[in-house]
Amino acid sequence: MVRHAAPPRAGAGLAGFADVLNLLYDGAVVIDHAQKIVFANAAVERLFGYSPAELAGVPLERLVPERFRARHTAACREFLREGAPALMGDRPVLQALHRRGHEVPVSISICNFDAGGERYAIAIVRDAASVSTELGAAAARAETDVLTGLGNRVALSRRLRAELAEPRQRFGLLYLDLCRFKPFNDRYGHRIGDRVLQIVAERIRGAIRRKDLATRIGGDEFVVVLPGVAHPALLEQRASVVGDSICRTFSVDGVIGEVGISIGGVIVPPQGAAEGELIERADQAMYEAKRRGIRFWLAGQTPSPA
Repeated sequence: MVRHAAPPRAGAGLAGFADVLNLLYDGAVVIDHAQKIVFANAAVERLFGYSPAELAGVPLERLVPERFRARHTAACREFLREGAPALMGDRPVLQALHRRGHEVPVSISICNFDAGGERYAIAIVRDAASVSTELGAAAARAETDVLTGLGNRVALSRRLRAELAEPRQRFGLLYLDLCRFKPFNDRYGHRIGDRVLQIVAERIRGAIRRKDLATRIGGDEFVVVLPGVAHPALLEQRASVVGDSICRTFSVDGVIGEVGISIGGVIVPPQGAAEGELIERADQAMYEAKRRGIRFWLAGQTPSPA
């Protein structure tokens, strides 16, 4: 982190200080009270594509993606007034704007200093591409079921929250429970059982669209989120495609067999519903299908005698 410093006067008197900053591998940007850049070191060109001369006198927001500018400007104003040395932002990686228009991941340490009766702030900017990649990989691992490679409960929760945040967009949910799976574990052991689950996961993945999300949420239970599937007939059709794919005969290390499937479906209305309620309704519909000895049952469907 950068500490408070007492550099020579900004402007023409900044030359000696500038020589030091130009030795840094990381980018360094000095701004004045109006949030205009009064100095940028040589490393900023590698980060942002601008030469130091091109940034002189330019508003700092030039390096900030548009969606963050209002918040960034207010935060900088507050920091210039009373900020202490700090790591900028509440996340290890922030997004900056490159000259070519794409965003670049960075981490930023900032501090204030006074020179010639004026208040300035200096930001040391580090390329965080490797950190961003590592964080992305860690997030992906945290949302992936280790055995099958499908999403897990965390991934399901994130997708449901995102879908529910779009109140005008209806979507479908399928809750799948395998039938006749337990005997594979009991007779042949968990190694064969795990391989059966992997085959089922591969078949679910192959039967859905790229924008759909397939997750494993229990031992032999799966949930599929289907954006834009808003009609009962279409949801039943998607359930049929997934079910047909799962129920094909398979062979695992000489063990030949097949599993069955019970599927419960939910269509989320425009007003949405609580995340847990959706899963519960789909789960109940799945049990209704199982009770009736059929493959698919839609939540909210008027029951008739089994």
